[in-house]
Formats: sequence, structure tokens, C-alpha cells
Amino acid sequence: NRALYNQLLTELARPLIIATMEAGFDEASELIGFEYGFDVTNPKIQRWIGNRLVLIKDINKTTEDLLREALRTGINEGEGISQLAERVTEVFNAAKGWRAENIARTETISAYVEGNIELYQEANITELEFYTATDERVCEDCTANHGVRYAINESTGVIPVHPSCRCDFIPIVER
Repeated sequence: NRALYNQLLTELARPLIIATMEAGFDEASELIGFEYGFDVTNPKIQRWIGNRLVLIKDINKTTEDLLREALRTGINEGEGISQLAERVTEVFNAAKGWRAENIARTETISAYVEGNIELYQEANITELEFYTATDERVCEDCTANHGVRYAINESTGVIPVHPSCRCDFIPIVER
């Protein structure tokens, strides 16, 4: 029952997204010394959370698609029940193992960075600089963006660049 699981996933994810976004907001507030309270009822924040929850619901669809493909491949190769069962196990192990961790990392950075951006907008910061982890694990896409400045109104959705992205924005504060 995908509808039920989507509802459960949404109910579990919403408070985690809000808490992570608020933590990003608070961290940004502390970083630039701008006192402002996080307002989860802000329509912009509500819209962003709603859009993120729609993407999270796609997780169930992706698992279902992976399961269908694994079974289709096994059937086409003439596998028996035990081999098909192993394929099913592999899909579910990935879904609750590395894939679940990857999704959690990506959604966490997305909400955290969006919390930062929201605070920076409240503080009237107009520009952000893309910053990578500056180590050997940084991918080409992120390296190409390192140091690039973004207008604040064009920064939403830039980070994460890819699953498990470790990049961040630095606010450009004029003094």
C-alpha cells in the first residue's frame, strides 16, 4: 500500500526536515550575529518543505521500480524462486542500507542549507559564495562551483549538487 507508506514517510520526515532547517537557520544566525527567530509558518518555508516532501515520496516509487526491474531481469534470465528472492532481498537491503543513508545525508544538507539561506534573506544578505569541502573527495561539478557567487534569490536548490553533497554557502557580508 504505497499511499499508506507515503503518508507514514511524510509524517516521519516533516518534523525532521523542520528541525534540520531550523538548525541551519540558527547556525546562520549565530555565524553572522543576526538575531531572528525561525518561523515555520512562513509561507515560503512551508512551500519549500512541501516541495521536499513530494520528492521524498518518490523514494517509495524508486524502490518499487528497482524491485520491478530486478524481478523482470531475473525472470528473463530464467531464474527460480530462490534466485528471485535473493534479488528482492538485495533491493530491500540497499533501500535500508547505503541508499537510506545517502537519502538521509542529502535531505539533511538540503534542509540545513535552506535554513541558512532563509536566515540570510531575513538579514538582507544579497550574495552567497559556493564553498566545497576542498579535499580529494570533491567532485568535478562541485569543484567547478567553488568560489562562485550566487545572488541570494538564485541560491535555493543549488546545494546539494548531488546525493551526499558536502558543499555549503558562505554569506558575503559587507561591513
